[in-house]
Amino acid sequence: MKVDVKLPSAYTLRRLELLEESKLAPKAIEIKGGALKDSMFCHYEYDHTVAANTTDNIKRKSQVPVHDDMINTFKDLNVHLALICEEIRPEEIIDIDKLPEMKPDTDDQDQDPLALKLSKFSVCAFKIVGNGENEGVVLTGQKVLSTLESVKLETPVVKWQSNYHFANELHVAVFNVVEEIEQYMEGKQAPPRQQELQFGDGEKGEEEQIDF
Repeated sequence: MKVDVKLPSAYTLRRLELLEESKLAPKAIEIKGGALKDSMFCHYEYDHTVAANTTDNIKRKSQVPVHDDMINTFKDLNVHLALICEEIRPEEIIDIDKLPEMKPDTDDQDQDPLALKLSKFSVCAFKIVGNGENEGVVLTGQKVLSTLESVKLETPVVKWQSNYHFANELHVAVFNVVEEIEQYMEGKQAPPRQQELQFGDGEKGEEEQIDF
């Protein structure tokens, strides 16, 4: 079935412009990949240019809880995992910027069919490979089967300049995750939880910040 090619949304075009602008001023640290661990921590990889023609590849395993913003940007990759692995057809996507969501406390038969399909996919890692016109990304994740077991999925390399129907949106989604990882490196993390201690006389103790 032929799929009508839709122009990128205003949001996608705006983000693509920012992405192109960022390439005009190369950074000393360039994120090359990232992975969510236990939905709480981020392991990431980057190239660090320390001198002309000298670049170190560094891998970090952080034990600092990630901010919800990072978790949400990883979720934006889920639809691309399903599409690239041909588990969902492009014509099923009416608006990739406004995908339907699962309704809480609602049986599967009453859910939006697309939301139900997408809920079975999750991306846990990405890796940027190649450079120039050959630069692209590999997504790694899983699909939950009807048996509630999971099967691992990994996409082939999808270049930014490719025939993939949503290549621009994929590029922006990866760019968004990269920005979150950059901010994570600079200290953006989940806010500390607060706990109130109750005393026998009914008075509240001082709030305790739990850092973990």
